[in-house]
Amino acid sequence: MGVQFDGASAFIEKRRPVVKYVVSTLPGCSTRMFSISLPFQLSVLRRKTKQMSNINPIENQPHAESVLADVQTVASLVLTTREGLTHRLEARPGLSVMEIIRDAGIDELLALCGGSCSCATCHVYIDPEFEGRLGRMSDDENDLLDAASNRKANSRLSCQLLFRDELEGLKVTIAQD
Repeated sequence: MGVQFDGASAFIEKRRPVVKYVVSTLPGCSTRMFSISLPFQLSVLRRKTKQMSNINPIENQPHAESVLADVQTVASLVLTTREGLTHRLEARPGLSVMEIIRDAGIDELLALCGGSCSCATCHVYIDPEFEGRLGRMSDDENDLLDAASNRKANSRLSCQLLFRDELEGLKVTIAQD
């Protein structure tokens, strides 16, 4: 008894499930077949799980104080979408604000040029509290923002804002289209 799907066959042999994989190389070459016994794989997983359950949590270990002291906190950025929803995003220093927003899965920020300062589709408004902490705007960024609709005094391109520790809690709002 067997079922064929995507080059692999599953067989039931004496109530033991066995998966047989068919591997073929280039057309005209020989086909190779190998099988894995699922009960064997499950027993290996059970053994590894049992070994892992014997591990003590870090708090119970004698060197825990020094290890816990080395733990770094994660910086954050506060983003407000066009609809007014607020998100606190994990922000790693060294990434641009555009990358942080994109990596968080916020798709309202198009960032079509990928951060090369050539499209202004990553236009954001910076909270006035943080404007003085940001670097100077380049001429290219200023020209792109001049051509963008809805420019304000606190407008910036998020691809040109490099996040650093001093910007912890930076508040940005995605600009209207």
